[in-house]
Amino acid sequence: MRRSNRANRPRRLALSALLAAAALASAGCGATTVDRSDADPVAGQELFVQRCGGCHTLAAAGTQGQTGPNLDDGFGFPREQGFPESTFFEVTLEKMEKPGYGSVMPDFDNPDDPDNFLEEHELVSIADFVASNAGTGAEPPEASADDPESLFATSCGSCHVFTPAGTSGTTGPSLDDTTLGVEEVARQIAEGGGGMPPFEGQLTDEQIEALAEYVTSARRR
Repeated sequence: MRRSNRANRPRRLALSALLAAAALASAGCGATTVDRSDADPVAGQELFVQRCGGCHTLAAAGTQGQTGPNLDDGFGFPREQGFPESTFFEVTLEKMEKPGYGSVMPDFDNPDDPDNFLEEHELVSIADFVASNAGTGAEPPEASADDPESLFATSCGSCHVFTPAGTSGTTGPSLDDTTLGVEEVARQIAEGGGGMPPFEGQLTDEQIEALAEYVTSARRR
C-alpha cells in the first residue's frame, strides 16, 4: 500500500536534516567549530520563540509554526540514530547564518538587514537551545501569570505579531493595533474562534486574565 505524503513528511524532514549534517561534515564542519560556552539557554529559548517560533514547531519552546520545518521531526530521527548534539548545533547555526538562495528564512547574520540581524552570541544561544532540545520530547516550563510577556511569547507568539513581546508569528492577526478590550481579549483566548484554538483548560483563569491585560495595556496607542 502506498503511504500518504503526510505520513512520509516527518521522514522527509529527518532526511533533510541528515543530508544537511552530511554536507557540513564533508565540508569539514562535522565537529563543533564555534565555542558554545557563552551560550545563554534562557536567552536562546526567548530568542527562538520571538524570532523563529512563528515558522517552526519546537515542543521545548512551545511553538507551533508551520511555515518552516518541524524541528522536532527534523532532528528527532537523527538524534535516535546517534548523531552528536554538536552536529545539530552546527547545522542550526549554519542555516541561520547562510539560509541559502531562494530560502524564505531570514539571513540573521546580515547587518544590512537590521530588522532580522542577530549578534553572534544571540545566534549561538539559539543554536545551542535548538541543539539541546529539538527531538528530545522536552516540554517548555510553564510561564507564570506574573510574567505575562514570557507567557504571551510561549502561548501566543508563534501565531501573532506583537511588538512589545518581540514575537513575529503570522498564522493569526497582528495584535499591535487591536482595539479589543480586556474582557473581549480574555473571551477570545478562553473560547477561541476564527481559526484560533480555545485555551480554556490549557491556561488557568489567572493566566488568561494576565494575557488579556498585557495585550491591551502594552499595545500601540
